[in-house]
Amino acid sequence: MWQLCNNALPVKANIAARLRGVDCSCPRCHFEAESCVHVLRDCGWNDDVWEGVGLDVQGMVGGGNVREWVELLIRDMGEKERVMFMTTCWVIWEQRSKMVFDGRGWSCEAIVRRVMDISWEMQCCQEDKAGAARERGVCGRSFGGWVRPGAGVWKINVDAGVKKGLGVGMGAVCRDEQGGVAWAVAVQEEGGRDVAMTEAEALYLGLKEARRLGLRNIIIESDCLIVVTDLQKNKKGRSDICLIYDDIFRISLFFESVVFTYTSRLSNSLAHKVAHAVPWSIGRQFWTDDLPLFFVNIAALDLSNI
Repeated sequence: MWQLCNNALPVKANIAARLRGVDCSCPRCHFEAESCVHVLRDCGWNDDVWEGVGLDVQGMVGGGNVREWVELLIRDMGEKERVMFMTTCWVIWEQRSKMVFDGRGWSCEAIVRRVMDISWEMQCCQEDKAGAARERGVCGRSFGGWVRPGAGVWKINVDAGVKKGLGVGMGAVCRDEQGGVAWAVAVQEEGGRDVAMTEAEALYLGLKEARRLGLRNIIIESDCLIVVTDLQKNKKGRSDICLIYDDIFRISLFFESVVFTYTSRLSNSLAHKVAHAVPWSIGRQFWTDDLPLFFVNIAALDLSNI
C-alpha cells in the first residue's frame, strides 16, 4: 500500500516516464495507459472483481491521483472493508504481474476466491471467535427451547431433510431480538444427497438471504452437530462438504459478526417445518408477512416456552 499511495508501483506509465520507447498501454485492456489508478480501478477487467468482493470503488473516483482515491475510499470504510480493499488491491496486482511475466490467464472468479480466502485467514488470526462469542453472551450450544438473540442481533435457524420420493428441502427462518419472525425461505430440489452436505447448504442458504437483506450481526443455528462443529473449528479440506464450508466462510466476511451455534431438534422445529414446507414445490419459496398459519403457531409456541 505504501508503494501504491506513493505512485511507486512499477506500472507501465511509471516505467515509460523513466525509460524511452516503453509502451505504456495497459497489458490487459490495451485502451489506456497503465497507471496505478488504472491497474486497480479503471481497467474494465477489474469491474467483476470489485463487484465480487462487494466494494464500490467507483463511487469516489478521486480523479487520477492514487493517494486521493485511496484516502477517499478508506475514510468511510469499516475495519473489515479496509482489509478487504487492501487485500483486493494486492491480489489484483499479483495476478496482473503473473499475467504479464508468466503468461497466466485472468480469472475474476479465481481472484475473488483468493481475496476471500486471504481475508478470512486474516480475520481468524486477529480474533478468537469463541472468545468473541462469549463476550457477546452467546453460547455455542443450546439444548433447551429456542433462545432469543441479544439486542441488535438476528437469529437464523436452518434445517434440511430428505423427503422420500420427492427430493431434498432446505429451510431458514430469521427472527429478531423479540422472537418475531422477519422472514423465512425454503428451497426444495429433486434428487438426493448426503445429509450433512444438505445441512451445510441450508446454512449457506440462510447466510445468502441475510446478506441479500442487509443484516449485519447474526447468529446462525443448526441441529446438525457435525456441520456446526466443523465451522466452529474452521475446517478446511478438498471434500465436497469443505467446498461448501469455504463458501460459508467467504460470505461470513460480509457481516459484522457471525456466530455458529448448535441447538436441539426440538428448538429447531420451525426451521424443520419450513424445510419440509407443504405443498412441496421444486424451487424457492420466500415469506415475510404472509407466513402460513402453522409457521406462526410454531413460532408462538417457541416464545411461550422461553
